[in-house]
Amino acid sequence: MCGAAATMEPADAKVAGDGSAAEGPSWIRPEDRAKAVLILTRPQRVDEYELCARLGIPSAAAIAHELAEHLPHLRRDRAFKIWVGSEIAKIMRARGYDVVQARGRVPWGNYFTYGAVWGRPREPDLEAEKLIQP
Repeated sequence: MCGAAATMEPADAKVAGDGSAAEGPSWIRPEDRAKAVLILTRPQRVDEYELCARLGIPSAAAIAHELAEHLPHLRRDRAFKIWVGSEIAKIMRARGYDVVQARGRVPWGNYFTYGAVWGRPREPDLEAEKLIQP
């Protein structure tokens, strides 16, 4: 698997209160939104997204196990999974990656079945670091 499961304390979740897309859809419970943002934006998570890109598999595979562990009740929520994919896309594009395959099969499809496969990076956007938690 591209992403390793990590212990997560919900109190550690950081969510901007400015209504930004990183907060997630408004219909998601605040504690679930905070968990999702934490899972998506950890600094080591970007390394995992990039590893998945080098392996030619969807970057969503990097977080599938952890989402299944911490947010199993959202597993069938299509809108939530689309939002997760869009947040990964923001991070990957900011890091200089482009989609090379819009619908790649996620190995170990325990949470996602398909996701975007990202290609070799171009010059990264220096603003990308703002998307990653310190």
